[in-house]
Amino acid sequence: MAQASETDCGLDTPEGLRTLLIRLHESGLGAWRGDREAAELMRYTAIKYRPLARKHRLDPWEVASAAFEVMLAPSTREAGNPWAVVTRAVQITC
Repeated sequence: MAQASETDCGLDTPEGLRTLLIRLHESGLGAWRGDREAAELMRYTAIKYRPLARKHRLDPWEVASAAFEVMLAPSTREAGNPWAVVTRAVQITC
């Protein structure tokens, strides 16, 4: 049987990201800490932006941390494409 990947939850799609960000936001303070999907999202984010991190001689988790900060913003949840917002913020950070 094939192992489920992070993208099975739709994390790689703008709508999947938005859905998760809204759920985490509505769950309140500390929701990110113990949530399995939030952990998957951060692993996925570190992998997604690994090439950009390497290009700028950064650790992928530094870049994932920058992505996390922008994922908390209401404007990211409300954007037409949340991944585009996150990607641009990560590019600027790098």
